[in-house]
Amino acid sequence: MITIHELPAFRLLIGLVSGILIYPLLVPITEGWIIVFCTCAGLSLITGYFTGYGFKNRFLSGILIFVTSIVLSIVLQFCLDDRHSDDHLIHLKDDNQKIQVIARCIDMPGKAKRWRIPMEAVEIIENNLTQPLKGKFLLFAENLTTLPVPGEIFRVNVRLESVGEPELPGMFDYELFLERQGIYRIGYVKPADLIKIKDSNKFYPKYMANLVRDWCIRRCRLLLGDNELNDVAMGLMFGYRDNIDQSTQQAFVNTGAVHLLAVSGMHVVLVYANIMFLLRIFRVRKLLGKKGEVWIGVFFLWCFAFVAGLAASIVRATIMLTIILLGKCFDKQGLSLNILCATAVLMLVYNPGVLYDVGFQLSFLAVAGIILMEPGIKKLMPEWVLKFNGLASMITVTIAAQTATLPIILFYFHQIPVYFILSGIVAVFLADWVIKIGFGIVLTSIFSVKIAAYFSLGWKAFIWSLLESVGWIERLPFALIKDVYFNKAMAWIAGGMVLLTIVRIQAGLKNYRNLMLISLIVLMLIDVSSLYKAGHTTETREFTVRKKRIILERVGFQSIAWIESGLDSAYLEKSLVNFMINERINQVRYEIVELDKIKEMKSDNEYFSVLK
Repeated sequence: MITIHELPAFRLLIGLVSGILIYPLLVPITEGWIIVFCTCAGLSLITGYFTGYGFKNRFLSGILIFVTSIVLSIVLQFCLDDRHSDDHLIHLKDDNQKIQVIARCIDMPGKAKRWRIPMEAVEIIENNLTQPLKGKFLLFAENLTTLPVPGEIFRVNVRLESVGEPELPGMFDYELFLERQGIYRIGYVKPADLIKIKDSNKFYPKYMANLVRDWCIRRCRLLLGDNELNDVAMGLMFGYRDNIDQSTQQAFVNTGAVHLLAVSGMHVVLVYANIMFLLRIFRVRKLLGKKGEVWIGVFFLWCFAFVAGLAASIVRATIMLTIILLGKCFDKQGLSLNILCATAVLMLVYNPGVLYDVGFQLSFLAVAGIILMEPGIKKLMPEWVLKFNGLASMITVTIAAQTATLPIILFYFHQIPVYFILSGIVAVFLADWVIKIGFGIVLTSIFSVKIAAYFSLGWKAFIWSLLESVGWIERLPFALIKDVYFNKAMAWIAGGMVLLTIVRIQAGLKNYRNLMLISLIVLMLIDVSSLYKAGHTTETREFTVRKKRIILERVGFQSIAWIESGLDSAYLEKSLVNFMINERINQVRYEIVELDKIKEMKSDNEYFSVLK
């Protein structure tokens, strides 16, 4: 049984997370940060004093360490939060006038409907005078002939505006999403409004990573052609998903294999395994010894992270694996869970906002679930499965990761891929070979494109097999359970059930079945009460979306949305998905009416008699 005293990083992590959650509540009063800092220093001294007494005072010292880490977390966030500066762009007037800003591109542009370009302000030009300006903003642009690259500096003529709150209940809160990344303004520009005035520093890490990844992407396109196979290969190997067809992405989502298209921790492990395999073939250990082999492996591992564009998920997983490998290299065998927590602490200290990133939450919980639950799950596997060690490991790892992340998946996405074990075996196996062969062929193309093109036929076969297998799994009956009602209270209860399971596996729990049964009953009661409330709800609500009026009439589980003409009903239907799930509305009918009819609806019952 792992005890809390064996996990110092976990204790730090709990305090750090608590401080990150508390900080937004303290933002209005954090101008008194000196008092906070002094309090932190005092608590640190008290903690050091009490920890000297040894084991008898562990509980008290543990509490003081926890409180100290919370205060340190708050102070850290205040120091990193440049909104307190008078020259931050958050203080700009949110009006319709364009301004001229000197800004640096800080990351690789991404594309959905428009190009998204993350920028960091350097200066603002007013009356031919330049003044310092701080803060990040996001540019949206269309029809760009040349994409900005990280490190380049531009003069931007743009109207920077606030994102605004969601227009509809349950709609994705884009303002909060950007705010947690430190982005407080957005702007829309034409190519003529984006003028490059300075090239990037050649040694800027993101710039160098972009050059390498672009070369790899061009080489993949040369070998595979400009088609779906190439798009999927780039997604698997480099996390470049901009060109992947929407239906293909949805197929990966529906089968629980979408993590394959977002380069993540699994890719890091697969890549490292292949690196070590190659190093053993070339007998590197005999030449450089065990430590030398590990150092070479870590070097190539970071090369992969570099090629993948230094994405946050890749850096997170690479840091964790590096800590594990260097620990082994210096004969320091730390607990895997403690290493995971130490990695999380490093990521949160560098960027506290990453705590709110769904990818960070899912990857952390998945790895924690594998560490804590996988051995216990393997004991429950049939003997005939355990004979195939590789197959058994893939099944148990998939179950452990899916179990640990299930509450988060249900809360955020409201769906369950039924055949996640099957996709975890078939899709992951094929994806491993796609990555393995792909990197081999790309490296071969450096010396001979003809030889690489010849072997690319086998590469295409594996990519095609992956697409076909994902499509086949998606077409199986009941492959996806959608629109699952799961609120925050249910997520906490389900998380508690996962925690109970972990305690049962680690140390045994006498009342495990009773506690799980009580939890299930509470979940059912919440679900039934929400159904009862929804079935007896009759209301009329009014919204404004894209400056168009909407009146939503609801009776029980059905609803009618009266839409002012000129608003796209398909956009509205997509935007209302989460609202319908949370409100337990089974059906919405969309009716487009003229503006004058919208104005008369409150006094005219003709339009409100359809459902009644």
